[in-house]
Amino acid sequence: MAAMKQADLAGYLNFPNQDIALRCTDVNVDYATERAIFDCNCVFPKNKITALIGPSGSGKSTLLRCLNRMNDGRAQVSGTIDYEGTNLNDQQINVYQLRQKIGMLFQQPNPFARSIYFNLAFGIREHQAISKSELEQRMREVLEMVDLWSEISGDLQRHANHLSGGQQQRLCLARTLMLQPDILLLDEPASALDPIATAKIEANLLALKKDITIIIVTHNLEQAARISDYTAFFYQGYLVEYDRTKHLFLKPHQKLTADYLAGNFG
Repeated sequence: MAAMKQADLAGYLNFPNQDIALRCTDVNVDYATERAIFDCNCVFPKNKITALIGPSGSGKSTLLRCLNRMNDGRAQVSGTIDYEGTNLNDQQINVYQLRQKIGMLFQQPNPFARSIYFNLAFGIREHQAISKSELEQRMREVLEMVDLWSEISGDLQRHANHLSGGQQQRLCLARTLMLQPDILLLDEPASALDPIATAKIEANLLALKKDITIIIVTHNLEQAARISDYTAFFYQGYLVEYDRTKHLFLKPHQKLTADYLAGNFG
């Protein structure tokens, strides 16, 4: 793998600049004792779902966390990550403002142990001046987006701890949507959920992509095939192949990709 060059990889995609949400150029990520990402070059198209797949330790979550500076203080990131003409690795960037535009949902639901109202109001009150009526209208809108409004019968004072695991994850998604992000990053968002809750999250993402660019890390190949428009396969810190999902799954260019999809390693 050390000799592999990004330019040699079949399936690399090119998009018009106006269709690109994020562009990674020569991105390397180093932890204290090892390199986790090697010379990654890729683009993420707007209003599409891109899945990052690969075995554990392949670098997909590390790259995802670079996209809104979640690796700050944990790893050294070099190269360029371009978002609207700005390099996200620029140390002058206001990271808190960046995370309003590039939101993130994690593997485990992590609502505050307070009311649904508190959960949804917390982030937006920190960042935006908004009236109570506007706030509550937006709360209803995002809860409807994630199919939670009817399930809670509009009860914003319900305690988050009284929701199921799947409902808590959708509440966390709604909390992120309150800030009206351009891009949504998801790190194994359904791995702790049952199939019914997983299906609801997937349906939410498919509906949201008309307005938001979505990048999801998943070990679930069936999930990647179901919901993503594009898929990037990582192995040992390298981007091995990146293509339209149906092409990558049905006719991969790289033997390594084919072996992974066939379950020969994982």
